[in-house]
Amino acid sequence: MSTQKLLVGTLIAFVFIFALDYLWYGVLMNDFFTDAGSSREMPLFPWIILGTLIMAYAFCRLYLKGRNNETSVTSQGIQHGILVLLLVFVPMALIRYAVHSHAPLSEYLIDLVFRVVQFIVLGIIIAKYFGPIEMTRERPGTGQGGGD
Repeated sequence: MSTQKLLVGTLIAFVFIFALDYLWYGVLMNDFFTDAGSSREMPLFPWIILGTLIMAYAFCRLYLKGRNNETSVTSQGIQHGILVLLLVFVPMALIRYAVHSHAPLSEYLIDLVFRVVQFIVLGIIIAKYFGPIEMTRERPGTGQGGGD
């Protein structure tokens, strides 16, 4: 896999995550989530961008490490999205609820449902972008086995 293709996949994932997060948190749910003085008045966007870039890169890189030719590309994307959810977002939602006292469980669960949809769709997008693993076939007599 070329570095250029990984970088483009990272950019696709970054734009998808960043845009959807903005629409969800900044527009649609802006007045829904409890804000008991726990948020900054103005977010520090360079840190948000850096964090989202790291997440997008890790998402793509891990997908490439785990893909195979045994299941469909779409199925692999869904499975990858679910694994990332189980690794990152499900535990963090539960931990945040256990530690923070300013929001009801329903807010964390609604946020988690958003992440489930977001990362399953992202998994499918990234899987479709990278496509199936390309198998290289050597012509007879050109490999190390030496036989024709």
